[in-house]
Amino acid sequence: MDRKVDALISWLKESDGFYLNEKINVSEIENAGRGVVLVKDQLSKNERVVSIPPSHQLNFHTVIYHISKFNPSLDIPGVTYPHDEAVEINPENEDDPRYKIYGDFSKYYLLSLNSFQLLSLYVLIEKVLLPLWSDNQVESFWKPFFDVWPTKDELFTMPCIWVEDKSGQYKNTMIAHPPHSLKLMEKRRKVYHKDTVNLVPKIMEIKDKYFNDKPFPDSVLLNEEILNIYFNINSRCLYVNIPLKKFQNNDDHFTLAPFVDFLNHTPETDLHCYPARPKDLLGNKISNFTIMSGEYQYKKINEELFLNYGPHSNEFLLNEYGFVLPENKWNSVDLTAELEEQLISSGCKPFLRKHGYWGNYIMSLETIGFTTLVAFSFLVTKDVRRVERLIEGHISEDYFKPIIARKFKDFLSYLLQKNLKNSEKIKQQRERVTSEKEKICLDNVIQLYLDEYKIVSSHLEDFKRIIDEDDI
Repeated sequence: MDRKVDALISWLKESDGFYLNEKINVSEIENAGRGVVLVKDQLSKNERVVSIPPSHQLNFHTVIYHISKFNPSLDIPGVTYPHDEAVEINPENEDDPRYKIYGDFSKYYLLSLNSFQLLSLYVLIEKVLLPLWSDNQVESFWKPFFDVWPTKDELFTMPCIWVEDKSGQYKNTMIAHPPHSLKLMEKRRKVYHKDTVNLVPKIMEIKDKYFNDKPFPDSVLLNEEILNIYFNINSRCLYVNIPLKKFQNNDDHFTLAPFVDFLNHTPETDLHCYPARPKDLLGNKISNFTIMSGEYQYKKINEELFLNYGPHSNEFLLNEYGFVLPENKWNSVDLTAELEEQLISSGCKPFLRKHGYWGNYIMSLETIGFTTLVAFSFLVTKDVRRVERLIEGHISEDYFKPIIARKFKDFLSYLLQKNLKNSEKIKQQRERVTSEKEKICLDNVIQLYLDEYKIVSSHLEDFKRIIDEDDI
């Protein structure tokens, strides 16, 4: 096993409450990086796989706790470190720069941050700046966990990193990126900038006050470090209830659980590994994060264990985690941009907006979204009374399908031709590039176009059959 993984497990074993099933281990998985595999015997249904105690989870609570070790003025009952009397500095560690850094953090400032902001700031200090400002004399408690995180060179498949990378090496990949996925990337990018916009000013304030004579990353390297830290946090966060304060955004309720993040994703729900529901929280306490094996019985040696990250499409998986699946039942096609153009030019917008059916036009392999069918039915018929009855559920959507079939077939044919044209351009582009990284990125983009082709062509055939049946 990788020595860094060995070190991680040794560190976890130092805690009370850590459990790792002896039947599993970490292994390198082809085209997926590290994963968790069965190494002996078999796993029974709903058998405990791994359990990480609160002391070794990284979240809003534990960050406040560790900061308070260096700042006795922080006082949040049940969360902050229980200092004895007024001993502020341990004489053995008086050169630890964190006494200065965290000593400046007020309770008001820390509680004003969301989870992404606090963890990004904390990890940047503990992982990057602490070695520099302590002359490599002080080591973070979390170092074994940080050491197994992907480097910036290993996160290159994430679209937000393509556009944030200052070298411009992913420029061609961005041009090829499908517009629907591009919308997700821009959304993630806006959140990233909102969460990190104050990071550099805060760090520079600390540097200028205490560490002007110490090494410091240049602006390009600092940007890369923040990007790497943020997306490591984003791609590893697991939902838990954080009771310290009432976050307005549920995305703030998360923890990072070492070892658990080695489990790779499966699109199958309610079958493979799953997080056990924690016991009732008492006060500000957070429970162990425990993974159970689920209904699937793992019997084959070297068989990989999987965890479902949620019912996510490949576009979402690529933008949040940096990978796609060859088969993913949660894929969908966003028709909004193309359909809205026709609806506006046909004067349909006021009616659809009035009834709450404007925008968000989606189609998956199994279904066409009801909002899409309502919009298209009104586009073709302009029949206010019948479309209102469709909305109210008094008329079945099957009534409208033969009526809209030809128009919808033409619309899908247009999408399919557009898909084939774009897909071919990217394949030709891939043949010209020499960078393996760029080839991998383009392969992921090509998969998105294949997903779209599969969905559109399937519904195109369905509407052709409806037309043929109507002609008989």
